Amino acid sequence: MKKMFTMCALALVAMLTAQAVNVAGGTRLFLNTGGVWGSGGDRFAIYFSDGMGDAWADMTATATSGLYEATVPEGSWSLLIYCRLDGATTGTSWDNVWNQTEDLTYDGTNNLYTITSWGSGMGAKCTGEWSFHNAAAPVVSLTAPAFVFLGEADITLEVVSENVTAPAYAYYVKTPDAADFVPMEAAQTYTPQAAGEYTFRVTVAESTAPETVLAQVEKAVMVREVPEPITVKVKVPAEWGTTISLWCWDEYDAGHWLYTTADGEWYTATLERLYPASFIVVNGSDWTSGDNSQQTVDVMGITASGCYEVGAVDEAQQGKRVVTSVDCGEEPGTGTGLDVMESHTTVLADGQGIQATFDGTQRVQLYSVSGQLLHDATCDAAFAYPAAKGIYLLRIGGEAYKVAVK
Repeated sequence: MKKMFTMCALALVAMLTAQAVNVAGGTRLFLNTGGVWGSGGDRFAIYFSDGMGDAWADMTATATSGLYEATVPEGSWSLLIYCRLDGATTGTSWDNVWNQTEDLTYDGTNNLYTITSWGSGMGAKCTGEWSFHNAAAPVVSLTAPAFVFLGEADITLEVVSENVTAPAYAYYVKTPDAADFVPMEAAQTYTPQAAGEYTFRVTVAESTAPETVLAQVEKAVMVREVPEPITVKVKVPAEWGTTISLWCWDEYDAGHWLYTTADGEWYTATLERLYPASFIVVNGSDWTSGDNSQQTVDVMGITASGCYEVGAVDEAQQGKRVVTSVDCGEEPGTGTGLDVMESHTTVLADGQGIQATFDGTQRVQLYSVSGQLLHDATCDAAFAYPAAKGIYLLRIGGEAYKVAVK
């Protein structure tokens, strides 16, 4: 057996190129055996020298097949050699010169050496090429909805990973009544069977070593029962106009506009799929920049239908108007939630969009469910709009219609 460290020591006279720098202790270096080295039972190491002393670093396998890594020993080394060693021994010896690379230097950037060919001829060493390997820790990211309504939609997971060459994912779920995670039957898609909080876990591994978990992430999704609609009736100051809107939200819905239906001195809207619901009353169809007197303070945590009166400006509340819960003498109407209109007005929705017929000349406004104004014009007896699939609010004169295009 020929001593490998002796073979390596003979090569210490290699001269550094202008681009070479000493490789410092603590640097991570990588070896890709490239399908050249490795016949089972092999191990790999790196020999280092500074011209006066030397050191060895054993390499360990990463999760990627054929990729090994080592941390450079303490010091500042001008030369390094990758070596293929006998896995049945602990020494630094082998019997063939081609089980080591050429004398190598470090350029301060490229940290991965890939073996490309065996040595050719007597005394020839293996050759390869340097490249950069992203040695950052593997990361897996998970995107999922904050909530879904029970019975209406599956939970779909979107997963991406970084610093993993060929990712293999595994999906797990912990249901509200369970103490631990279980594998999901269908990757990325889950159908909840009851309301409550579900926690999803996704792990990532290299597909060549799927049992070795490199990173994992968890995310909670709330499954909610569909709440009963909450109808709100508001009375506004006499100086406000006749277009009154509500900005409404709950813990999971970040907020959207609702437009009211006028009923004498009252304005009515129905808050659907919000519980507990919160809202702000606004004079107009949008915020009035710089004038807080055109909106109310937040009305929070509403769990049942009710009537409210918009009052005076409160300077302690940033100049917004106060809101008082009042008895309006009757159950609030259904307002925005109505799809059936007065007999002289007809609203239809089909695959072609939204159509409406009505008496006389009317101002027609069409809003998306998020409150974006899509159409605003004066129409004579009829209106048509090529709306895509979705929910819309249609205002014809003083009436509001919720329209679903399917």
